[in-house]
Amino acid sequence: MPGSKLYVQYGCGPFSAPAGWKNYDSSPTLRLQRFPLIGKLLKPAMHVSFHPDVLKGDILKGLPGIKESSCDGIYCSHVLEHLAYNDCLLAIRNTFHILKPGGYFRCVVPDLAGAARRYIAQLSENDPKANTRVHGRNPAWKGRKGAGIQTADPAGTGQPGAPVYVGSPFLIASAGGGGV
Repeated sequence: MPGSKLYVQYGCGPFSAPAGWKNYDSSPTLRLQRFPLIGKLLKPAMHVSFHPDVLKGDILKGLPGIKESSCDGIYCSHVLEHLAYNDCLLAIRNTFHILKPGGYFRCVVPDLAGAARRYIAQLSENDPKANTRVHGRNPAWKGRKGAGIQTADPAGTGQPGAPVYVGSPFLIASAGGGGV
């Protein structure tokens, strides 16, 4: 259509697919739901259901049907922080590759500086839950007793020592932690 504008959202998830936009997601859940027979059988058992207009697409591989310098606006919310550093750079390069000159790119990511300021303020107020509160906001950590960052008292003196991460031994070992 001459004169129409193209707006794209990637990483839209199941809850955000504005009408008139091309909305993309690369979730395995979306891929499963789009299989003709399997999707119909699994959809009732899945915890989410994608809007029928959401398209399968991964910004790292290029979004299907989107040409170079064709988008008037691109939006992603809480997507880039989930990517490895080099993948994040690739996603941003690919975003600007499809964005028109003078187009808009709106990207929402968590405010790490704000979270760090809140954490430091809680520590300075001797908040005993400051070290585990970060994980308390993430539903994936609910019910994981003892997980998170806790203050160590290795000498048993009652004086807090350095903060240490307490979580899955497998995750710590995978990250290079030895002796777990």
